[in-house]
Amino acid sequence: ALALSMGQLTFLGLTALAGTLVSGSIAVFMFAYNLASVPLAIIGASYSVAAFPTLAEALSRGHRAQFIEHVATAARYVFFWSIPISALILVLRAYVVRVILGSGAFDWTDTRLTAACFALFSLALAAQGLQLLLVRGYYAAGRTFMPFVISFGTMVATLGCAIGTLALLDNAGILHVVSALLRIEDVQGARVVALSFSYALASIVGAIVLAIHFEYRFGGFFAQVRRAFLESCAAALLGGAGAYVALSLFSPLFPSTETLPVFLLGLLGGISGIIATILTYHLLSSREFKETLASVRARLWRRAEEEGVTLVTSAET
Repeated sequence: ALALSMGQLTFLGLTALAGTLVSGSIAVFMFAYNLASVPLAIIGASYSVAAFPTLAEALSRGHRAQFIEHVATAARYVFFWSIPISALILVLRAYVVRVILGSGAFDWTDTRLTAACFALFSLALAAQGLQLLLVRGYYAAGRTFMPFVISFGTMVATLGCAIGTLALLDNAGILHVVSALLRIEDVQGARVVALSFSYALASIVGAIVLAIHFEYRFGGFFAQVRRAFLESCAAALLGGAGAYVALSLFSPLFPSTETLPVFLLGLLGGISGIIATILTYHLLSSREFKETLASVRARLWRRAEEEGVTLVTSAET
């Protein structure tokens, strides 16, 4: 319970820091955090919750190798989905924010600032998903102290980094460089990105520390996930590049910042990025890609068979 409460305390502290910035900073931070929570809930939380009963059963029967295999399998799929999605969010961040939130008083300036925070949050998507999974691995093993230590350390690191980064962005030169990198030049309230950056950085470091300790405690985890991690990184790079190229090619056709043109342009970029990601996984002979494709085919084939069944009245009746 204490370990789980650390995340809420971290969010409360970051919200309090956002309240010390310009008006609207809390809204920008909340919008970006809520958007980033969607893929985390769908991928990271889903795999970790689904894996927990299997992990507990494996350890209860003394099958340590099976326990590691189950954790590694779930982690591979977390990487498989999360890392390419993070890359697509980085490229399409403004389009996602504009389509979902771009109405009423939420103008293009608000879109750019929220998109920058959203992109920074998305950097930690795979790390947060992995952390959720490994924490449940510890719980299944009856070891709750280490997750608490990591959660507490992550909270302290997040708030400390946020305070330090905000102070660092008081320097006009540093703020200009950061704003240029995130494409939020001349946007009032750009210092709020320090909160998203600190949250993402601390989450990544916390996940790495937890993974190292998990490998030390149980062993064999890194060897089973290394290839999937590298393949996911390659797919993310090419998928992001595919989306970026598509946006560059088609952006002259959609010069408006209205919702419909932005949606269509973002859709073209997203489709291009997804195709590039799929091709990369296919060329790399990704195990997760093959298993996912086989699962989809099995479901479609079974559904087709069910739809093709014809009920015939028995001759005996």
